[in-house]
Amino acid sequence: MTDQTSSLLALPIEIREVIYSLLFGSTSEIKIEAAPAREYEYSIAHNTDSTTWSADFESWATTKHPLSAQLLRVCRQIHDEAAPFLYSHRTFNLSPRESLKLMLHNIGPTHFEYIRHIIIGWETMEDLSRALNKDEYRIGTAGLKSMRLCTWRIRHMQGTSNSWRSVRGHERTMCQAAADIIEKHAQLRIVAETEFQRADRTPWRTPVNRKVKWRFITSESELQANEVAIDIKGDLQRLRATKDEASDGGFSLGMVDPF
Repeated sequence: MTDQTSSLLALPIEIREVIYSLLFGSTSEIKIEAAPAREYEYSIAHNTDSTTWSADFESWATTKHPLSAQLLRVCRQIHDEAAPFLYSHRTFNLSPRESLKLMLHNIGPTHFEYIRHIIIGWETMEDLSRALNKDEYRIGTAGLKSMRLCTWRIRHMQGTSNSWRSVRGHERTMCQAAADIIEKHAQLRIVAETEFQRADRTPWRTPVNRKVKWRFITSESELQANEVAIDIKGDLQRLRATKDEASDGGFSLGMVDPF
């Protein structure tokens, strides 16, 4: 242990936490994605070793003092104290879906448990619900306080045409998957909805549909100014109504195909 390390650990834990917060406490969003594949010929042209290549690097630093996590390598105690600050304050954009597995594999479930906010992309709500029920994802995402879906979708209020039956069935499947997530997840209990607004702030809507995005959160106290909590279980119950009840227009909103 170096003298500098001894000096840092000699400080009260409250002071050390202030230092960790200043170093790692940014709330900025971080995009996580796999590096693009390279063609073999490109590797030959740019490297002396034909079996390897170096990925291009573009710094995202916003100041002349870019973020470095090297402090975590000093000793185990500093790592354990500082790691939660590195992961818990930021929002990690894990879209496309492969990024979730990539992040979980690279940092491990122990560190992933420190993450509190993610943005995620998934083809269907049913697949997302099933994935989060797998042990590796269920354990790794147990500490989440918010999970935003990156896709805007169209929500339909009601319908009377012959196509409404299939739309209603798909909508019911979506709501059931969302209900499964909030029922089984350790903390995500509320579905918050953001409605798309035009530049003039006039809601994008017709009498039967509107464009929205969902975010799973822990409580209604975390709703943002442009969000409303929706009653997923109530929607699901109404979507299970009989055909006669459906024709009365008694449905609230639900999710359908991506926009």
